[in-house]
Amino acid sequence: LINPSLFILSKAMDEEAERKILQIGANKVVSPYKLSGLKIAQGLIRPTLVDFVDLIIRRKELSLYMEEFAVKKGSQIVNRNLRESDIRRTANVIVVAVKKPGEELVFNPSPDTKMETGDILLVLGDKNAVNQFENIYLRALS
Repeated sequence: LINPSLFILSKAMDEEAERKILQIGANKVVSPYKLSGLKIAQGLIRPTLVDFVDLIIRRKELSLYMEEFAVKKGSQIVNRNLRESDIRRTANVIVVAVKKPGEELVFNPSPDTKMETGDILLVLGDKNAVNQFENIYLRALS
């Protein structure tokens, strides 16, 4: 049996293999052919957007960073909404998306979105701002 506390990411070359890998317990399956096809199609339709995403992923030439953070018990942001937290002004980052446990990822979350322990935040900003955000908002209070 697979340890349920592990997050298993696997690669599959076709949809049948992807289905089987998910059936045996993988959390996520990546198909290089599918990803390549999607990127080519997006490059034709939205070339500037593809370039921007590549810059963020590769972290070259542009000082933007996108990081994923888990909200920990006791951190300053718990039980506060995005508006009250004033993250954009105080840390100079943008909360791009929020994923609550067991729910879908929400892009461009409402300012009224309340942060709770276990939420995952996708944050965009320069490296110093992202580090400042983590230090200010996600450190557990003593």
